[in-house]
Amino acid sequence: MEFSYLIKGLISGVIISFPIGPMGMICLRNTLRKGRIHGLASGVGAAVCDALYAAVICFGLTFVSNFLTDHRELLRILSGLMLCGIGLVIYFAKTSGEDISVNGKNVFGSFISTFLLSFSNPMIIFTFIALFTALGVGTGHMDFICAVFLVIGVFLGSASWWMVLITDFDLGRIRIGLDTPVMKTIKKTIGIIIMLAGIITVFVDFSTLGDVANSVAGIFK
Repeated sequence: MEFSYLIKGLISGVIISFPIGPMGMICLRNTLRKGRIHGLASGVGAAVCDALYAAVICFGLTFVSNFLTDHRELLRILSGLMLCGIGLVIYFAKTSGEDISVNGKNVFGSFISTFLLSFSNPMIIFTFIALFTALGVGTGHMDFICAVFLVIGVFLGSASWWMVLITDFDLGRIRIGLDTPVMKTIKKTIGIIIMLAGIITVFVDFSTLGDVANSVAGIFK
């Protein structure tokens, strides 16, 4: 039975990480500018945060969930502003062969940057609730061991996806070359996508879209 929760956690971890959103762009940027080890550290940071949010749900840490929900607006704006700043830095930064660092220097910075950005998005909690419900995971009265296996599965699934994505991207970067117009265009595109994601995050509260849709639907009833 515990093994089935591990599998469901793996599936949830992959699904939550699969869309190449702002976190994915930052991971690819760190891979492009600093090398594979920094990209992997960024991916692990996002995976740890995913596992943390899954644990909040599984172990019923209501005080954490309530805090994140109560301060959702502030966290959303701060997250959006951080994304805008990161996007600007990426867009205007010069990319050269000297930028690449294949050692472990400042790897923790790459890890903590994506962890904090992911942590500032409490909407992940509601995404996990939807995923767990779809997979038939009863979070309300879950056995402790099952919850542990589920959280471990989320981390392994998320981390595995980042490992595959970043390794493939890094091999492509090596084949194409860093100073080519293609890679420079990729870098600027990543910066623009992150900036747009930041602007959208600041001005759009996606958690309210469901209520808006229900209100509009009610007009035509």
